[in-house]
Amino acid sequence: MSEKSTHNGAGFESVLSIENGKLVVGAQFRNKKGRVCATGCLGAEELRYGKAMPFDLGLPAWARDHLYRFTRLSREQAMALIAGGADLLLAENARQQSLLRRKQAWIGQVFGKKNYGEKKEELLHSEEKSLRHPEEELPYRDMDLESIYLCIYGNSRDLMCVWGTREDCMKVMLRCTIVQKRARLDSSGLRFDVNIGVANPYGFRIDGVCLQVGDYRGEMRPIVQSKSPLSGAAMKGKRYSNTLSVPMSAILSRENELSGLIQNAGNLCWATLLVSGFPEGFEEVEQSAAITYRMVKRIQLSRPFKWFPKHSKREAWVPVATMYRDGYAIHLRRGFSGVYVLVKRPMEEIEHSKWFRFMESDAVSGLFFHLGRTINHVPFRRKVALFNEKYSEKAEEGVFELFRLCRESKKTRCYFILDKNTPDYQRLGKEKGVVAKYSLKYYWLLFNVNYYISSEAPSHLTLMNSNNRYLRWNLIRHPFIFLQHGVTYLKRHGERSTYLKGKAGQADYVIVNSEKEMHIVSEMLGLDPNRIWNTGMLIFDQVEYGHITQDSPDKITIMLTWKQDEELLQDYEDSSYFQYTMGIYEMLLRYVDRSQINVVAHPRAYELLKSTSLSDLVWDKPISEVLSESKLLITDYSSVCWNSFYQGGAVIFFQPDLEKYESFVGKLIPSNEEYIGARVFDMEALEQVVASGIHNGVIELSQFRTKENEKMYLTINEHHDGKNTERVYKKLKENGFI
Repeated sequence: MSEKSTHNGAGFESVLSIENGKLVVGAQFRNKKGRVCATGCLGAEELRYGKAMPFDLGLPAWARDHLYRFTRLSREQAMALIAGGADLLLAENARQQSLLRRKQAWIGQVFGKKNYGEKKEELLHSEEKSLRHPEEELPYRDMDLESIYLCIYGNSRDLMCVWGTREDCMKVMLRCTIVQKRARLDSSGLRFDVNIGVANPYGFRIDGVCLQVGDYRGEMRPIVQSKSPLSGAAMKGKRYSNTLSVPMSAILSRENELSGLIQNAGNLCWATLLVSGFPEGFEEVEQSAAITYRMVKRIQLSRPFKWFPKHSKREAWVPVATMYRDGYAIHLRRGFSGVYVLVKRPMEEIEHSKWFRFMESDAVSGLFFHLGRTINHVPFRRKVALFNEKYSEKAEEGVFELFRLCRESKKTRCYFILDKNTPDYQRLGKEKGVVAKYSLKYYWLLFNVNYYISSEAPSHLTLMNSNNRYLRWNLIRHPFIFLQHGVTYLKRHGERSTYLKGKAGQADYVIVNSEKEMHIVSEMLGLDPNRIWNTGMLIFDQVEYGHITQDSPDKITIMLTWKQDEELLQDYEDSSYFQYTMGIYEMLLRYVDRSQINVVAHPRAYELLKSTSLSDLVWDKPISEVLSESKLLITDYSSVCWNSFYQGGAVIFFQPDLEKYESFVGKLIPSNEEYIGARVFDMEALEQVVASGIHNGVIELSQFRTKENEKMYLTINEHHDGKNTERVYKKLKENGFI
């Protein structure tokens, strides 16, 4: 297959061939006399997906800035190209692994065998994480082979080759430069004031540029075009100024929300260049291409004012523009990948109150922020530590008991934040150091704090996805000691986890329950092992170890996990969560009386389950109480399995959707041998396990909970002496927090 073009008797010819199952691209130029003046070839090992690669030719002047080939590859050619890319990645991985082995040997020699394990964790972590995995790094493996194109073009010096989707190829050739000046969010919608221009040396017909939010494209704006690439410094004139916008009606679209285009997790905002025509000679290529570009090239700090002190790239989580509209809290923040994220969520009840709107206004929050920042620099001042649990609504995970020990400190003033509308506040609100959420003292402490000590991320001190930019910025400025609310040895912290390094909930110190868990947490969160304290979790001190025995009441608890892919279902009755819960309940009725069954409902399905025959069985008290009376727990991926087993109960893991679940959160942590109970993957297998251990309504505990299970459990949770709180308190003192 070849293609030719001429210019005053000179010509270009390109050839595609498959050699040894891999695609090879060749090209050559001939001058007016027919002599070859330049030639070159790229093999599969040199081609890169979506990236221009030079032939390393010195092009004659007449051959520069021309598009020579824009062709859809045949299925056979596309498969050969992908195979070559996989081989390249495997070869690169082998090279990195060889380098890693040499570094390991060197460190072993320098530090000796005794310290080798610790130094390996400390010094080789970045190298290990840099190893590339083909299944993760080859996005084109799942591409439609019919959508792969090959493009060959000339720049100012060399002949270039790029392959990928049609838009991938065009994005390399059409270099759009965007200098973002200001982002605005008001009643009219979302607007970006930008300087923008595009380098279009090959003569594509470009309709213009628009702002794209989800599936909605805003008003088309004309764009300045140039033959040569444009720099940000060069685009200072008015001719480059532009305003890209999306109306508020699109942002508030209920249709978009239900379809997942705008949701609580945030929606990406892009600049989209619309191309309606190709250069002369390429009319057979499909028209009307949409090419997306990032609004920012890198993380730009989103401090309320430019002169605020720099902290870290975690400031990307701080809003740059906010508003309330039609029952929604909406804000704009910068994303890590160079795009903006538009976050929209329903307003909480408290956000409608005048007190909240006044205290969280820019004027009041800004005043508190500056005062708190000034006082934080006063020498010899007592530090302030804030304690809390989930949403600052509970005091049942042992954090309050730790707070009681710490509040007597003469070095640090300690406070526990609790919502005054909760039962726990009615019980504990009068104790020294307990502060009501949303009170005047609460706001003062939030801006006067030095340390966060909590079983949840610092964001639980306020509203999730709060619009308060001053408060959000302050939440990432101070050390966070993460006490954990569940053993981390079942499901991984995936990309969406707030506790990952660089995310808003990044921890400075973490509590774990064993050496085994410590290594997992260090790997997942990118945390130095020296910052992980193997003390045991506080919550285990609140319950008696092994108090559930064969003589205990025969109670069964069903507690399944809500799946992320079902978050936007309009009818939760269609969810696998609901169907599996009902299926397990109906199966259990064949072996026990319904009064022996408890169902712990996820908040998304609570009202739905309360409207069914399970209404009187749905648990509406603290989860810790139902676990304390559960002789048998049936769950899928919940970390409460470790809490239940600690108290003497047995666990069955029902995982019918394992492959789908792991596609969202990553591969589960335990190997099959490390599970502390039977593991089943369908309802028939679950019933066989249940039938083997329940007779006449009596749960035979030894049938579900074996000596091997107990031995394995103690490698994952080493501490059961009831002194976890004391050990955590000692660590806080040793590290100067109290």
